[in-house]
Parts: sequence; C-alpha cells; structure tokens
Amino acid sequence: MKRIATIGFFDGVHSGHRYVLHELCRLAHEYRLQSLVLTFRQHPREVLQSVCPPLLTSPEERTALIRSCGVEQVEMLDFSQIRNLTAKQFMQQLHEKYEVVLLLMGYDHRFGSDRPADFSDYQKAAAEVGLRLQQLAEYDSAMPHVSSTVCRRLLQEGNIQELNALLGYPYTLSGRVGHGNGIGRTIGFPTANLELDFLHKLLPPDGVYAAHTKVGGKFCRSLVNIGMNPTVNGKERTIEVYLHGFAGNLYGEQLQVQLLQFIRSEQHFSSLDELKIQIDTDLQYLLSLPEEGRA
Repeated sequence: MKRIATIGFFDGVHSGHRYVLHELCRLAHEYRLQSLVLTFRQHPREVLQSVCPPLLTSPEERTALIRSCGVEQVEMLDFSQIRNLTAKQFMQQLHEKYEVVLLLMGYDHRFGSDRPADFSDYQKAAAEVGLRLQQLAEYDSAMPHVSSTVCRRLLQEGNIQELNALLGYPYTLSGRVGHGNGIGRTIGFPTANLELDFLHKLLPPDGVYAAHTKVGGKFCRSLVNIGMNPTVNGKERTIEVYLHGFAGNLYGEQLQVQLLQFIRSEQHFSSLDELKIQIDTDLQYLLSLPEEGRA
C-alpha cells in the first residue's frame, strides 16, 4: 500500500510533534494513503557518541503515544544501520522498502549523513527517487517554543505543570512494584517502591509530587517521593508512591504514575513522627487539588 511518512525521534511526543502527526493523518486521509512514522529505537547520540541521554519516553511509550494520534503504522529503525546514508539514499530506501510516495518534513527538520542545508536540495533528491516532499510551516501556538529540549529542561527544573501543558498529557513514570524498606507502613503511609521499566527515563528533581497512579485499570490520588530518604539514612535514590485510599498487596503490580505538580523538596526530619506530620500536610494539599489531568 502506498504511504505518506514522516521521520523523527519524537522524544516526549509533545504538542509540536502532535501537530506534525495530526497533519500526517489529515494528508493521509486526503490522499488516500497509509500513514507511517519512522523513528529510532536508540537515540542518535547513543550511536554517534556512545552516550544515551536521559529521555522523556521509552521506545514503547513513544510508539503508543504516536499511535494515539491516529497514525496507522510505526516503524522503529536501527539508527546504526542508516547513519551513513545520504538524504537521497535514505529516501530511496523509504520509497522501495515502505512504498512511501509522499514524505512530510517539519519546517526545521534535517536528515541524511550529508544533511542538505536547503529544502530545495531535499526536493531535488526526492524527485530523483520518485518521492514528493511536503514541508510543514512552523507550529503556531500561543505557548512558548516547544521542543524535546525545552521539555527536558522543564522536567529537570521540577516545573511539572508547564511541562504537562507542552506535552499535552501528564508526564508518566511506569514500572513494577518491588520490595522497599517498609518504613512507610510503620507510620501509616505504606508506599510502593517503583522500579522503572526504562532505565534511561529522565526524572525530576528529588522531592514530593502530587500524582494520579493507574493500577488495575483504576486511578488513585498519590504522593510520590523521589530521592534518598535522608530521614532513614537511605543509600539509594528511590521512587516511592503512596496511593491514597488503596488497600491491597501491590508487589509485582504494574503502575503508571502521572506526575501533576511539585509539592516540596525532600527534607531531613529529626524523627519519624515529624516525617508523619509532614506527610499528613502533603496529603491534605494533594486532596485539595482538583481531580484532573488523567490520561
């Protein structure tokens, strides 16, 4: 089947990416083509510099988010196998292997080992291999400039609300519940020790966050503590999740923790009683927030 495609790493699948993906789907419908997104399992820097930067999304999360925009097919490419292809060679591969007849490019997107500087150079190479190119205008939004780099910066600053606005969905930490030290249970706040599915997942600064946690198909209001647990002399950075109103055994369960808001920095308390009083205060703040932001 003939396809229209676009290509990119799409880390975070933020609102700027979604603009591209929605245009891809609109044009696919208009021209009666199948929509295809080509992305990469490994970040290009992992191949080119042997360093994988912390990322907003795992390959599985990216695929799911891209598909949620209505894209029919997502292909994860091995960047190491195409890194030396020129733009023309890469477009020829798209045309021959995936039957791509129309390639959609973002206004500032570049690809190929030769990285042509001008869009007309891409058009000329595309015409030689039987492809048409269409370039999108810059994403016009009332919000500030959106990019994966900006989103990562906001996360690292703990600015969760602004980050979520740029993403268009709540930033999510996914993983299974492992065994912790059990301290939370002794003070009336049992927590789930979250073991992330994706080891390169970028985390916000240490502290306490308001969240919604999805477990067993249902959501619970949650407090999330990220950090070293200085009150109990913790030795490792952990992610601990308190699910308000939840009763049951969570060990081995899969959780999706949607971060909504930064509450406070991690603190050292002189006793567990002081810690309990602060968690009570955090919980009251959590319960005062509107129940919104679920995805």
